[in-house]
Amino acid sequence: HAEVRTLVSSLTHKLRGAGVALDAQGVANALFGVHKLHSQAVCVRALAQSLAHKVEGCFKPLSAAQCVLAACGLQSLCSEHEEVRGVVRAVAGKIAQCAEPFAPAQLALLGFALQNSSCAHAEVRQLLLVLRDKVLGCGEGLSLAALAPLLFGLQGMAESDEACALLGALAKRLEKPSVGDEGLEAVGGGLEASVPQMLGNALFGLQRMAGGTSEVRALLAYLLVPLRQLARRGALVPPRTRANMVYGLVSVHGA
Repeated sequence: HAEVRTLVSSLTHKLRGAGVALDAQGVANALFGVHKLHSQAVCVRALAQSLAHKVEGCFKPLSAAQCVLAACGLQSLCSEHEEVRGVVRAVAGKIAQCAEPFAPAQLALLGFALQNSSCAHAEVRQLLLVLRDKVLGCGEGLSLAALAPLLFGLQGMAESDEACALLGALAKRLEKPSVGDEGLEAVGGGLEASVPQMLGNALFGLQRMAGGTSEVRALLAYLLVPLRQLARRGALVPPRTRANMVYGLVSVHGA
């Protein structure tokens, strides 16, 4: 819409003005504010370029919550654009500097924000390594509720050393799956009704990964437990969710 483009251009002009600085919360809020803007628009890429400079110019560390808000701004931005990669680089730096541990739900949002990014770019690969370190630094186990959105965000990632490193870290932090009657509720973080969609999202996110690697096999083994529980119960799986499951499994190379 023309009105939105005009507003975005105006904001970019303001950000480029002399003396405009952003503190930690300002960085988080500003980046979160672009999470529904698509980088196909030239004005959005110009805004992204200005934001990257402001993020790099902020010398205050961001909290874990602020890092999550900032990373959410990447959600609709495609890493094929140089301006977007500048934002990815700046956000990766802020997440790496954060001394506060990330909770599983926060890690889920960090990964989910990468759904339009590709590991063909060095900036994205660096962010994957930063995310790996934060996963390993998490003191809690990851349930399916946290794993699913994180994996969904990796749907554009082809096999790479950095992606494998992240998948390996995730496999090490998984909660032991429950196999009793309460298994689906436990693995879904108390959201049993959402387990089919979680599984669909998780499998869809693995679509470009090599199924022969130990990291992917470990994740598939974990996901197979609730998948079998759904089958035994005869659970109703919505068509789109079923399609995501099948597509992800069929597309995993060598699985």
